[in-house]
Amino acid sequence: MRKFLLSAATFLFSVGSMMATVLPEMATVAGDNIKMNGSITKRAKAADANVTPRWDLSYITDGSVTAVSFKSAGTYKAAIVIPEDIAKQCIGSKLTDIFFLMGTSKDTAGKVFVTKGLTGETLWEKDITLNLGTLSGNNLTFGENEVVLDEPYVFTGEEIAVGFQFKCPRSNGFTNYYPFAIGNESAINEYCDNAALVNGDGDEWAHIGSPVAMVVGVEGENLPTWVATAGYQFPFVVKPGEKADVIMQFFNLGGTRVTSVSTESKVDGADLVAEDHNVSVSPGTIGQVSFGTAVLDKEGIYNVEAQITKANDMAVEPVTVDGYVKSIDKGTKRRILVEEWTGTWCGWCPIGIWGMDEMNKNYPDDFVGIAIHGDDDMEDYEYITSLARRGYASNFPGALVDRMAQVQPSPDNLKLAVELLGGNRGFGDISIEAKYVDEKETMLQIDGSAKITYDPAEVNPLLASSKYRVAFVITENKVPGVQNNNFAGGRNGKCGGWENKKSSVSWEYSDVARKIDTFDGIEGLLPDVMEKDKEYTFSRNIKLPSAVKVGSNIDIVAILINGTTGYVENAVKIAGPLRAASIDDIAADGVSSIKVIGGNGVVEIAGDCVSAEIYGINGVRVASVSEAQSVPVAAGLYIVRTVAADGSVATAKVSVR
Repeated sequence: MRKFLLSAATFLFSVGSMMATVLPEMATVAGDNIKMNGSITKRAKAADANVTPRWDLSYITDGSVTAVSFKSAGTYKAAIVIPEDIAKQCIGSKLTDIFFLMGTSKDTAGKVFVTKGLTGETLWEKDITLNLGTLSGNNLTFGENEVVLDEPYVFTGEEIAVGFQFKCPRSNGFTNYYPFAIGNESAINEYCDNAALVNGDGDEWAHIGSPVAMVVGVEGENLPTWVATAGYQFPFVVKPGEKADVIMQFFNLGGTRVTSVSTESKVDGADLVAEDHNVSVSPGTIGQVSFGTAVLDKEGIYNVEAQITKANDMAVEPVTVDGYVKSIDKGTKRRILVEEWTGTWCGWCPIGIWGMDEMNKNYPDDFVGIAIHGDDDMEDYEYITSLARRGYASNFPGALVDRMAQVQPSPDNLKLAVELLGGNRGFGDISIEAKYVDEKETMLQIDGSAKITYDPAEVNPLLASSKYRVAFVITENKVPGVQNNNFAGGRNGKCGGWENKKSSVSWEYSDVARKIDTFDGIEGLLPDVMEKDKEYTFSRNIKLPSAVKVGSNIDIVAILINGTTGYVENAVKIAGPLRAASIDDIAADGVSSIKVIGGNGVVEIAGDCVSAEIYGINGVRVASVSEAQSVPVAAGLYIVRTVAADGSVATAKVSVR
């Protein structure tokens, strides 16, 4: 599965690692309340910069940086790499200076170096005194370090690594140190994000998933053309007979202006479309190119591939991006599934609470939300680790839409997801009902049905051969807890009213994931071959999770998953079955102006009723309403508990024919 980001108006896929496994494990960012004052934007230092062509190589494109630490104190190296194919374009030019940022630390002894690759021989090095960052109140200002090579390194065409060495001290209960400066964006490729723990057995290099805050200055007539694919966008849905419009973003990492790029696209591994495009992208900036695929001629799910193959008529190392595009004219109504990861400890997670609450309020028929907690008392370990193993749940808060799109779970983003993916865009549907099947009411029986709404003989091969699975999730509402809130006092902007709350808030959580069965869906509940509009029934028994605090507060989610693509085709959520209650616990008789009458198949409630609950004679609650009305029930005896507008509570026994 892919990870991709949601911009203001469109989904944009992110190329490269979002968070890589780090050999020298990094600690958290410098602190929720720390303000970072840092930029990697660098001025040219060449004495004759207007005459001598200069290349300032940085893998950070937006200029912003942050500070992190390592969980193990020690001596570390950080480096960026200039690969061989780029170095060959620079033969004869000179590496003249190195610029990097440092956060807070206590040891100023450092070193800068140039080596053959990350692990090869040293070509140049120099001991330096580091200019460390400073922390004043809650403001962290980075230290700028610039080293001019007394004898510039002359490029010979071999791969080189350029970096610096520093010490990461051990943090304690009084002082935390954050020496390492990195960019606030995904790593572009394996050349930009290297870090190593230095020890007697050799340097242990690893990719950290975020670019090192460094700039390397190169001067000379030979400067490279170098583009790296940064992001891409495919449409989620088109109509039969339309092309899939592709947008590809690329970084100009080189030292020359990019004036042309060539692209290629394929549909289902065939139908190659090659195009040339005129562009104008300065070094160190991001460019964008748009192009169309071959026509998607019938309904189906198509695998679309795209890549940039040339820049300035020079072949580049292509990065092939791919994804599924749905071609559908008018399908069945679908509800989007949002799996949000959150935590009580996470001060930024009120964004997700706000987003999910707004969607439940405004889009109850178009949205199925699940809140998966991590590292707190509500954690569902199986669920959160299933997300983490697939590369998600690394930065909190976050959300996965239909197992397709990784987004920040703000109301605007989730609303946009409904607009892009909801509506009549479904190839299949699912429905369920549930009941307890044991006296202790701990075993749920979930019965349901699913169908496809297309004829396999009339769609493309990928959709025709798709096999479907069903996954189930038990969620709980009204779960008490205490939420950290970084928006308190409005210091980090508005967040649906959380800016008016304290930094620690008592809260009742909704949609809390208690159990998933199973993440990828259960095989065998549905047949491999399904016919159009035929209902296929299934049944599954699930034991009520022990983590559930109040059984009457549960919801049950069923997810219809396309096992071929891994994407969610549709989802549904129902309230859990009503549980039995002791008649003695319902309420004592009282005096009320509300009238309750048993009729023919109904209980009639009239008067100033603000809420009522109807119980069978066995104590099972069969209905709950919020105002006076006629409630259909089966024939029998019932206890009706009512609450009037003045708060008075009364019960009545009625007989229904």
